[in-house]
Amino acid sequence: MGLVAFGTWWFGETDAVEGFGAVHTRFFHFMAIPIVPLDSLWVTHASWSFRGGASIEGKPIPLQWKSVVLGYLPWWRRAGPAAEARWRAFLADS
Repeated sequence: MGLVAFGTWWFGETDAVEGFGAVHTRFFHFMAIPIVPLDSLWVTHASWSFRGGASIEGKPIPLQWKSVVLGYLPWWRRAGPAAEARWRAFLADS
């Protein structure tokens, strides 16, 4: 049986200001694919270590749709061509 990973993680960095922070949106994810946006945060400090995991500090802000779109965008760009190829193959077989 393979590893199945799900939980929450931060995606969609936008509106970064050097030395001050950036907007990130926390998503519920499945296998590192963002599914449902939960909330946004003005991140002032973020770090990650193998032992301690992620450490994110910042100020909660209303959900930022620009960050939500940027959270989804990389996954749709990857899935799009594959989905189109399967759809074309399906149509050709019909």
